[in-house]
Amino acid sequence: MTRKHFIAWICLAIATVAMAEVHHGVWFWGSTTLPDGSSSPYGSTDVVGDAVKENDLIAFFDLYKVKRVYGSYQNRPVTEAPV
Repeated sequence: MTRKHFIAWICLAIATVAMAEVHHGVWFWGSTTLPDGSSSPYGSTDVVGDAVKENDLIAFFDLYKVKRVYGSYQNRPVTEAPV
């Protein structure tokens, strides 16, 4: 292995490790309009309180290394059962 190859290999190894540590953040709005004008079923208004959708969203966040969630959360009615 030449010196150039060795240095390239080291750079690749460092870049690979650095990329593996990237964490992402997302905006999680109460409701979201899709590009076609329809409403997304994955806004916080639809997801929070629905155990199946919550678990799907958490799995999605884990898969894409989402570690920070920013969002818009509306007040829920007092008559609604706590989640």
